[in-house]
Amino acid sequence: MLKQLNIKPQDWYGTRELKWIPKHFTLISYPVKRTTNSLSWIVENTSGRYAFGTKLFKENNKVVSREILAFEDPAEATLFALSNPLPEYFTF
Repeated sequence: MLKQLNIKPQDWYGTRELKWIPKHFTLISYPVKRTTNSLSWIVENTSGRYAFGTKLFKENNKVVSREILAFEDPAEATLFALSNPLPEYFTF
């Protein structure tokens, strides 16, 4: 786990969290909201870049928008998905 005392250039200059999701990022397969708890988990447990955004899904012949999360490093996306496997049990 990363500690908050490990200051890295990406953290200092605010380049870890992007405002858009590049095509090469790995998406989390279920909706994830940007909350204080989700951000603190990401900062403490990952070191790469990440982005929150929205994606359109088709449900019951309707198009709905959902909040999503994506990581540049596929291993960090896997770590997040395995640490939070069931969205209905989120404490975020």
